[in-house]
Amino acid sequence: MSIFGNSLRSIGAKLTIAMLGISLGSAAVVGAVSYRAQTSASDAAIGESLLTRYNVVSEAMAEQGQRAMATAIAIANDDRVAEAFGRGDRAELLARMAPIVPALKKLDLGLISFQGADGRNVARSHTPTSSATTYWAAGR
Repeated sequence: MSIFGNSLRSIGAKLTIAMLGISLGSAAVVGAVSYRAQTSASDAAIGESLLTRYNVVSEAMAEQGQRAMATAIAIANDDRVAEAFGRGDRAELLARMAPIVPALKKLDLGLISFQGADGRNVARSHTPTSSATTYWAAGR
């Protein structure tokens, strides 16, 4: 004897159960396909968002790098700065930088250090009162 008893002996009952099974199976397949599509779309949207943010940051860094390079070239081509640096004259370097540091800070370029080939900081315009240290001793 079956678990459904005598109720499944008619063709109508069998067709109803078959249609219910097909409907449930179809809904499960559609649900699984929709879930996979939604997951894939979410992953694509997240990837696109991250790529957009990465590009914005990269462009900003490149632009700031260009400003920093132009500033470095301008400072390096100032004969009085070059002479003071060659002599290791910290006071003169700081005096030459003092007028432009406020404008450079507004451009987010206020961290200017004059370092020799040995890593020794001759002067830092962003911390003019700090004593000369080496780049390597600072742990960088």
